[in-house]
Amino acid sequence: MEFVRRCFQLPVPYDQRDKAKTIQGSKWLNKQKLWEFPIEAIQKVSWTFPDLMTDDMKKLLRAARAHQKRVNYMLTADPTPTSKYAPEWLWAHQKVAFTWGIISKRFAFYMDMGTGKTAVIIALLKHFGCKTIIVGPLALLEGAWAEDIQKFSPDLKFLIYQGPRRKKTWEKWKTGDYQVLITNYDTMRNDIAEISQEKFDCLVVDESSKMKDPTSKISKILIAYSELVDRVYLLSGTPAPNTPFEYFPQMRALSRWILGESFYTFRAKWGTPIGPKSGQWQKWVFLDSLKDNLVSRISQHTYVVKKDDCLDLPETIHTPLKVDWIAAQKKAYKQMRDEMVLELDGSDVLAQRAVTRILKLREITSGFVYDEDQEVKWLDTRKDQELMDLLERIGREQVIIWFNFRPEAQKIKGMLKKAGISYCEAHGGVEQTVQQLNIDKFKSGDYRVLIGHPASIGHGLTLVNCRYAIYYSMSHSYELYAQSRDRIHRGGQTRKCQFFYLLVPGSIDITIYNAVIRKRNVADSLLEEMK
Repeated sequence: MEFVRRCFQLPVPYDQRDKAKTIQGSKWLNKQKLWEFPIEAIQKVSWTFPDLMTDDMKKLLRAARAHQKRVNYMLTADPTPTSKYAPEWLWAHQKVAFTWGIISKRFAFYMDMGTGKTAVIIALLKHFGCKTIIVGPLALLEGAWAEDIQKFSPDLKFLIYQGPRRKKTWEKWKTGDYQVLITNYDTMRNDIAEISQEKFDCLVVDESSKMKDPTSKISKILIAYSELVDRVYLLSGTPAPNTPFEYFPQMRALSRWILGESFYTFRAKWGTPIGPKSGQWQKWVFLDSLKDNLVSRISQHTYVVKKDDCLDLPETIHTPLKVDWIAAQKKAYKQMRDEMVLELDGSDVLAQRAVTRILKLREITSGFVYDEDQEVKWLDTRKDQELMDLLERIGREQVIIWFNFRPEAQKIKGMLKKAGISYCEAHGGVEQTVQQLNIDKFKSGDYRVLIGHPASIGHGLTLVNCRYAIYYSMSHSYELYAQSRDRIHRGGQTRKCQFFYLLVPGSIDITIYNAVIRKRNVADSLLEEMK
């Protein structure tokens, strides 16, 4: 027997090849003339080929049985036990998640947004001290991972690896004493050759629903890379937003023992084609009769947490998401800001022209600007992609998107329409009777998204059918902010609410956010920053 990656190879006799084929994840290696099995299949292999068991295999079998005993205890004990190593600052459900991470080297944490997935992983990385690469959405690198590491484990040394200067970061990583490298999906895809040369012990995939398409390049890269590391942790609140087929790539990254080696074999076994072929394509649907079977297969490898089940969560969760600049956008912003600083130099009074420039700064961070003829000139902004990624992570729940400028609403409508997401509008550009009809339909669940302006529908309305709100941009008025926030967090709301803020770092977005949260005057705050 030979161990290769997370598999072992055996010389199964030719006349027993059909038995080998029945073992999930098995693979015939024609060049070596050996059968390869995932290590998780050791118990099934021991039953099937008892005469081939070696001392190393028996040792592996004993470890597998001990692990299965711990898993069974976790699944059946009431209350669920927690590890003595779990930090006290974790919430109760996080301590259970931490314990699963201690027991299982390769595991999926399917926990709703706001339930503290990152804190669990940080505690695990601190406990094991393993060299780790974290791959996730760009907006979460700073806004979630960096901030949470500094909050929960400030002595955990990390680097963020992304952007045009990342080569310097890579050199710093190779020569420094760092434990955690945090990067985004695009960088992982583009730099996989360099990253693969570095020895990591653990791979963390944040928002693993990004892997839902088994044919995408990033899915293939992450699955291949997962076999090079000892530990794999997947994080997602909505792992399979469209179909159970989307679990396959994620489970494949944990082990091919769970659902097999090939997606197409999995699909043929668990699904059925419907309708006529369109070219080479035909729609497949998952067989409802097999859903319980699927749950049984993956439940030992996942921990599911719903926000409403977490008794120790706060009633409201506020999540600022930092969205990186695009070069042309940053250049335009800097030029406008520098001109404004010159106007303010030597004066304590904010001139009217400077007030206009503050408005222009807000426009630029949202990806547009009005010219002298009041025509809209568009700028690229990463807010757009982050908004759509966020809606995907939220899943099928209803959402209110708050905006402040008409061009923002125009863009948002276009993106939602392109993505096939149902939406309605309620703002000054919509007739009052139509607004009311839209609101009624949103409350009854006919639309998934409501695009609203705080000044138009910020007062009086009760929208407790919804518990998520996204601020594409923020008003400088605390009153409007508080009123818009209270549309979903008010009497009649039975669920925990979460608010997201799309913020460009180092911009007026941050100034407005900090000032509004602290109930300060935005103009005064901006002046203080520029002095």
